[in-house]
Amino acid sequence: IFRGIQGHRAEHAVEVQIPFLQVMLKDFSIVPIVLGDQNRNFVYELADKIAAVIDDKTLIVASSDLSHFYSRSMADKLDSVVEKNIANNDYEKLQSDLETGRCEACGGGAIVAMMRAANLVNKNKSKVLARTNSGDVTGDYTEVVGYLSAVMHS
Repeated sequence: IFRGIQGHRAEHAVEVQIPFLQVMLKDFSIVPIVLGDQNRNFVYELADKIAAVIDDKTLIVASSDLSHFYSRSMADKLDSVVEKNIANNDYEKLQSDLETGRCEACGGGAIVAMMRAANLVNKNKSKVLARTNSGDVTGDYTEVVGYLSAVMHS
């Protein structure tokens, strides 16, 4: 784990979430975490450390695209695996499916860490709000990027 700007240079997840947070929360503090290493041990250790320092006022936001540049049908196949694991609140299966390539998410480790941390503080229910892909906006379904929104709660 290191502190600095290096991890943020090529990653846009934080800057994508800040406008949403500014509208929804108005006044807030943020601790941005960008993951390079997304292996199980690191992700679980991060989740454990997050869970140890948060309170009921803490909002954990994990941001990631899902599959990248597949046809709509292939993206749907891959992204439905992520959706099912999140809907079932099964972060262990999600981590396994990411490791074996059954699904894709460039920030999959962040999703798994958020889910595990939430479970550790008894926010152990999940709800998928929506799943879509870039083709639904552009009309071009030949190469899409997948997206999903979900919440963890008690």
